Amino acid sequence: MTAPMPAPSEPKPAAQPAVAEHTPAPAAAAKTPAVAVKGPEPAKAPATTPATSETKPAPAKAPAATPAASETKPAPVPAKSQAAPAKKPFELPAAVYSPQLLEAVQYDIQLYLDWYRQTKVQKQVGAAVVAEPTHSAETVLVIEAWLDGKTPTVESLEELVRTLKNMDLPQVHVMLAALPNRAQREILVNWFRNNSVPGLLLSFVADRNLGGGIVVRTPNRVFDFTWKQQLVAGRDKLAGILKSV
Repeated sequence: MTAPMPAPSEPKPAAQPAVAEHTPAPAAAAKTPAVAVKGPEPAKAPATTPATSETKPAPAKAPAATPAASETKPAPVPAKSQAAPAKKPFELPAAVYSPQLLEAVQYDIQLYLDWYRQTKVQKQVGAAVVAEPTHSAETVLVIEAWLDGKTPTVESLEELVRTLKNMDLPQVHVMLAALPNRAQREILVNWFRNNSVPGLLLSFVADRNLGGGIVVRTPNRVFDFTWKQQLVAGRDKLAGILKSV
C-alpha cells in the first residue's frame, strides 16, 4: 500500500512592510505649521509702555513762571518803607517849665512867623527888609529844638505854632519856703519830667511859713513833704527823744 502523498502547502503571501498598507498619512500633516492645526493663537500682549503714553496724553508743559507781583499785585515794598518809624513827640526844653513861659514863647514865635512872611514878600518885590524881632532865650531854645539844625520855613514855623497851641500838658504846683534859683529850678524840672510826664509844666510858689521841705499839688492830690509835717507826724517819737535826754 502506498503511503499517501502529503498535501501541498499553500503558498504564503510575501511579508510586506507595515507601511505598505494603504493607510496614507495625512499629506499636509508634516508640512503645515502648528498654527494651522491648533486653535487660533491668543493675541500677543503689546509691549509694556509707560502708562502715561498709552492711557493719558502727555501733560501740557506749564508756562514759564512769572513773578506773582506782575500778574495780580504790585511788587512788594521793602519793610523799611512800609513801616516808617513813629515820629517822637516834641518836648519842651527844661527852660520852658511853666504855663506862663509857654504862653510867652508862643507869642514870640507868632511874631517871628509874621516877620518871616513879610520878609519873604519884601525880598520878592525888592523892598527894604525889616530887622528881625528880638526873642527871649526860652524862645530861641524852642525854635532851635524844633528846627534841629534845619533852615526855617513858613511851613515849619506854622507847624510849630500849631504844635504849641495844641499841647495839653499836665500842670503841677510846687510850694517851697523860698523860690528856687535857676540851677535848682532846672534840677526840679528835670526830676519831675523824667519821673512822671516828659512835658510836665511846673509853677513855683514861695511860702516862708513852711520852714523847709516841699508841697506838691496836682489836680487830684496834695503831697506834703515839709519839715513841719514830718515833725507833726513823728511827735510821739520826738517826745520819747526829749524824755531820754
